[in-house]
Amino acid sequence: KIKKRYTEGYYHDIYVYFPGGINTITSCMFKNAFVNQNDNKKINSKVHIIIGEGVKTIEESAFSSSGIYSVKLPQSLEVIERYAFWDTSITQNIKIPKNVKKKS
Repeated sequence: KIKKRYTEGYYHDIYVYFPGGINTITSCMFKNAFVNQNDNKKINSKVHIIIGEGVKTIEESAFSSSGIYSVKLPQSLEVIERYAFWDTSITQNIKIPKNVKKKS
């Protein structure tokens, strides 16, 4: 589900919601997503990722080099693999659930 909202200085905010029925966000699933394919620069929008309860794993490089601005993680999350959020535009603190294990 994607919602858009205009914000000063950006074209709009984009909200991407992963419903709880998804167990795993797979490796490289959103690598280079939200990037202008013509010049490989991040788009001029704020992309917010909201991951619903039930998701347990975010695999390696799932969001790497993507134009995401923020991410909200569910309490059900157990594993965040390396480079999952590498080279993103995240500027806000990410609250990591207590039961998350880093997998290298």
